Amino acid sequence: MLSKIQINFGTRHTNESKHPDKTRHADKIYDKKYASKLGNTVSGGILDVFIRSTYIRPGREKFINEIYKTPSESGFSDFENGIRNNEDIIASFKKDGIALKYSRKDFIANLDKMLSKASHTRKREILEKLKIEPLYQDFTGKMIGYDGIIDISELNSKSRTESQIYNECHKFLYQNKVNTGNDDLDRALNTLIKGMPEFVNVMGKKQHKSHTYSVDIHSLLVLAKLMNNPEYQKLDEEDKFVLKMTAILHDIGKKETKRDYEHPYKSYKLTDRFIQKFDLKPHLKTRILDGVKNHQWLQYYNNTEDKKEAAKQIIKDYTNPNDYKMALIIARADLAATSGHVYELFSNALDEEPQTPLRKAVAEKFNTKI
Repeated sequence: MLSKIQINFGTRHTNESKHPDKTRHADKIYDKKYASKLGNTVSGGILDVFIRSTYIRPGREKFINEIYKTPSESGFSDFENGIRNNEDIIASFKKDGIALKYSRKDFIANLDKMLSKASHTRKREILEKLKIEPLYQDFTGKMIGYDGIIDISELNSKSRTESQIYNECHKFLYQNKVNTGNDDLDRALNTLIKGMPEFVNVMGKKQHKSHTYSVDIHSLLVLAKLMNNPEYQKLDEEDKFVLKMTAILHDIGKKETKRDYEHPYKSYKLTDRFIQKFDLKPHLKTRILDGVKNHQWLQYYNNTEDKKEAAKQIIKDYTNPNDYKMALIIARADLAATSGHVYELFSNALDEEPQTPLRKAVAEKFNTKI
């Protein structure tokens, strides 16, 4: 099954404590090898190479293998079952986010404390290196959140402050663990954050007050709900993979505590920054990116009077009829994982009659019946 999508992480194991010099040398060679392949990029210096080779790459390999793992008799993999069978537990965390050994709240408080010792200019410089935008509390001036995906590859190990911040970020992103109290769910989520530590950035991240859930809870509920949709099982392996990745990443660029109508594009840009680190065929990366960027197609369709023209715009980048089926599945899941108010606003647009112009457009483009 895996050979169909050409996942080529290699078989490399390192032992930093026993062979630090050899490990760093091997990392440089390993990343040089993968950087030469189409669609892959390498950012930062030796530090970034070492982090990704030692902590991220093995996790990514396991994560991808779990997503593509041969299903059990139930028709789902252990990873899928860990998520889809525990919607109620995921939803129970609501706005607080999934329980982490090192919580987002504690991490931000510690990061703010370290940054407070630096001058305003120096603080700005470090935040730019981390590639995040802080959110400060009114009156107190304390950092209570941030937007973006943390990048520690540019921190200077010779700087005491930056070295301390590096260790704190490393602990939060790469050494963290999920602790929900359910073994199956914990295994699935720990596989996720080891394979995609970028997702840790939104765990416990608050949405606008009108939302019922934090960003991570919403994203995981979308993932669970789409896998529980009977139409999901009718898709092929590649379509399922693209849908799952889209669900996980679709709100990764959302602003903390604020309404953010531009978040699909922001999520797309952030995903584009790190999706290259997955050794997948270029067309798979493109499909995931397109899914993230266009996940709010239903809102555009619902708010446009000329449905025929809206349908043409929505399907212009579709490569096959399944793209429409996938769009329906994720739209239903996205709405079902939001507040009741949002669901009532847009859910009717998914009914058979309102969707007629879209079905006709897809049928005409691909000369098939939808």
